[in-house]
Amino acid sequence: MNIIKLLGLPPPREELREFFWLFTPRGAYVDNVVFDDVMNLLGNREESYDAFNSSKPLFENYEAFLDYCMADE
Repeated sequence: MNIIKLLGLPPPREELREFFWLFTPRGAYVDNVVFDDVMNLLGNREESYDAFNSSKPLFENYEAFLDYCMADE
């Protein structure tokens, strides 16, 4: 990830808010205010949460997501 090369460290997960579905554990509600705000972008918060909670993350956690992103570098 270029941002890691630029800053020398991984970005806080909130800076990658558009991708949080890929690495955030499922539960009734997202435990992060920044990610919770994203649920409003589709116009129907409850439908967004239903879709989120009925899906599975592609990565076990944020660190696994970063490892995947860095694999080709």
